[in-house]
Amino acid sequence: ITGGAGFVGSHLTDKLMMDGHEVTVVDNFFTGRKRNVEHWIGHENFELINHDVVEPLYIE
Repeated sequence: ITGGAGFVGSHLTDKLMMDGHEVTVVDNFFTGRKRNVEHWIGHENFELINHDVVEPLYIE
C-alpha cells in the first residue's frame, strides 16, 4: 500500500491485516505518521518500508 501510514492508507492496512492478508506499506512519512501503523510492526504478515515512491523500489 503506497501511503499506507496516512489516514486512508492506515485504515486500509488495518482492514487487510485483520482479514489475514500480507501487507507491505511503502511510505515516506511526509504526511503519513508511523504511529498510524506501528501496532502492526513485528507482525509476521506486515512489512513497513520507508521510501518515496517517486524513486524506483525493487521488492522480491
